[in-house]
Amino acid sequence: MASNKVQIWNIALARVGSTERVQSENEGSLASDLCATFYDICRDFVLEAFPWRFAKKRITLALKAGTPPGAWLYQYALPTDCLRIRCITNPLTRTPLANLKIPFERATDGASDLIFTDMEDAELIYTCRVTDVSRYDSSFLSSLAFNMAMELAIPLMGAQKGGPVAQAMDRGYNQTVRIAAAKSMSEGFDTTPDNEFLAARNG
Repeated sequence: MASNKVQIWNIALARVGSTERVQSENEGSLASDLCATFYDICRDFVLEAFPWRFAKKRITLALKAGTPPGAWLYQYALPTDCLRIRCITNPLTRTPLANLKIPFERATDGASDLIFTDMEDAELIYTCRVTDVSRYDSSFLSSLAFNMAMELAIPLMGAQKGGPVAQAMDRGYNQTVRIAAAKSMSEGFDTTPDNEFLAARNG
């Protein structure tokens, strides 16, 4: 398991066939600058792509003052660390099935992010932004390294050589997330049983 982001960067560099290795985040090399450019956006992208258990949060939403638009009955403040909403659920429901998920709309009032829904005392299940590398499981680490490698291929190798490598890294990323999905489902019933990643891939 990686203990810091530099280890993830070096795995990504190795996967594209680069001989460069990063020693510190701010060393000023081309490799470190490129990794720093892509890391945050790749991390958030991979977190959003799948309901990783280490990034799952379930909280009671806080009511937001004001009148919700349209026919919605309630408006709540969206948590600041929310990357992707998985579902709104009744607090009395332990594991919401797909047909029991509560309708909602994510929007903004111009100053803050909001959730509109008809559920009173609604609970939110969502994927949060996790920046602590020590919390990442092996499947996520591998997926993130593949996604970074895909982004790094063309800047490091040029379009002609890097293009095929980027495609190979994308295939590796998709395969790794599929494995993570299978492992997650075998570890217990997921609160998001209709897996978005597999549904998107399978059409």
